[in-house]
Amino acid sequence: MSVEMEQFNEGVSVGPVTLADNTDIEMVLSALSGAKKTLRKSVNDTPTQKNYLIIRLILEDEMRRLFLYSKGGSYYIEVPYAGVYKSNRSASVEIYKIYNSNGNIQENIKDVQDRKSKDDVFSTLNEESAGDNNENKNILSKEEIIQLVESIDPYQLKPTMSPKERYDLRTEIYSKIPEDKIHNFSYAIQSSALQLYGIVCDDRYIELIDKNHPRWDAYDKNNLFGVGTVLSGVEQYVNYKPLQEDIDAVKKLCNEGLEERNILKIIDANRILQDLSRHLISVPYRGEGEEKVDYGDIHNLYFKATKTLEGAHNFLSDNNIPANNND
Repeated sequence: MSVEMEQFNEGVSVGPVTLADNTDIEMVLSALSGAKKTLRKSVNDTPTQKNYLIIRLILEDEMRRLFLYSKGGSYYIEVPYAGVYKSNRSASVEIYKIYNSNGNIQENIKDVQDRKSKDDVFSTLNEESAGDNNENKNILSKEEIIQLVESIDPYQLKPTMSPKERYDLRTEIYSKIPEDKIHNFSYAIQSSALQLYGIVCDDRYIELIDKNHPRWDAYDKNNLFGVGTVLSGVEQYVNYKPLQEDIDAVKKLCNEGLEERNILKIIDANRILQDLSRHLISVPYRGEGEEKVDYGDIHNLYFKATKTLEGAHNFLSDNNIPANNND
């Protein structure tokens, strides 16, 4: 058996290497063996990522190709048309180091960067193998993540729009939804908000800063309670662009948050849905001269997180978080 590896950055090969040392081969195989299968499917010859390391396992009668790449601080091994496996950082960086040490890679990286603007190169092998120096740059510690989340007090924020303005907006939105689908739409928003709230409320988000916490495995299995699927089932009825963008943002945040195990993205998705559920769907207004609707204390919580009600998103996840932090 022999092993070949080749790094691609922005579609350009940094250079192939063949491992001649049996110790290197054993270390690569050992690092690969620890990967855990995810629910993601592989449907292409190569990953959708622009930067990846091809690992070719050459056996007597066949060759197997695997692709190693990082996304959102997590590492994955993709086997074309077979599946996607989650690796860990230490094993993945070890593979990159072996690749780096077996060829004139640093000079090749410089050649790639000379041919392309450095601003165009999203990631290079040099950044991957450097490990701590690059990954720990501009990232947040566990304490900083908690401080960031708690820096926004939802009990102090109020909607910019008045109850009447929100009522009128909801009336406009509902007027473009088939009458027999309005309940489905409102229920999808409210039930999805309830599911995400249960994930992050009462400081439950703190233990999910650790990407290896077993709750993440449970959310992988139930696809985050199917929130994305539920919202996909009703978005076809939405004919109001800011609301459509809010729903799209929630689906994207849930998908990426689960894939990357990035709790800030789950928190952002929750905040969008809480604002829509509590302050648009359940607006405390019935119309001119009508008695104010009493929804209890649900309106006490507000995040200013939606384009529908505030004109812009305000994502906590625009800040970086570490690949893992369980301190």
